[in-house]
Amino acid sequence: MAQQDSSAIKRCISSPDMYMGQAVHRTADKMPAFRDGAADFMNYISKNLTYPEHNKNTGSIRSTFYVTCVIDTSGRAQQVCCITSRDYYEPIEEQLIGLIRSSDGWTPGMMNSKKVCVRITIPISIHWK
Repeated sequence: MAQQDSSAIKRCISSPDMYMGQAVHRTADKMPAFRDGAADFMNYISKNLTYPEHNKNTGSIRSTFYVTCVIDTSGRAQQVCCITSRDYYEPIEEQLIGLIRSSDGWTPGMMNSKKVCVRITIPISIHWK
């Protein structure tokens, strides 16, 4: 597993973790979920992610990207950020951030029967030859 750079984590997650004046939870009674689950989310990513043009002559890409975001109370992905930033994978990271930011169909997290903002971290493994 790739190590997570603590400076990238600090860049992505403010302390205290807040969104629009609301505390952001790390866990909830019911965690946010994408439409029909994790497999549906990965299908969405794989259908929409494209191989970066500048990498086509450099060979394969094999890495796991960790993207964090806040699923707000309306089920939208906010504050999307890649916490495993690597300069040479920046085009892929930018695509992942854009795809997650534009994803819809999230079910918000619930705490004590109320919708709450929840931060999730999504590992996305990419293996291109």
